[in-house]
Amino acid sequence: MPRRPTVWAMPETVPVDEELRPGVALWEAGRYVEAHEEFEHLWLVEVGPRRHFLRGLVHAAMGFHYLTVGDLISARSKLASAANLLDGFPGDFLGLDVDGLRAGILASQAALETGGHDALMDLGRVTIPRLTQAAAMRDVRTTGT
Repeated sequence: MPRRPTVWAMPETVPVDEELRPGVALWEAGRYVEAHEEFEHLWLVEVGPRRHFLRGLVHAAMGFHYLTVGDLISARSKLASAANLLDGFPGDFLGLDVDGLRAGILASQAALETGGHDALMDLGRVTIPRLTQAAAMRDVRTTGT
């Protein structure tokens, strides 16, 4: 007797907004100040939700820069602002993995809180999230044999 088809959700990438690609590449290279500058150039000329989202990326980039140089007070401030600004956007807004970014920001904030105000906090406990392309889900039907 033939088996019924099984539906599996398979990832399919969502294209990243072309204007974001230079900033994303800088972020992925660990060049957070330069990524901040790229996102800021876009933010300054935008309007509406896109402007709000870009401001969140600007704050996140600077928050992670401050984290890498040990300025924990500024890192906490910028990451809190970034989390607030990015809240409510779809998980794949502008083709980015926004859910992953938000989760990474929250994990970094939690690590900063448990580390206290000590500038010598073990930064190895903090993982800076990647700024990656979002994956959309599509159905793929397979048949069992």
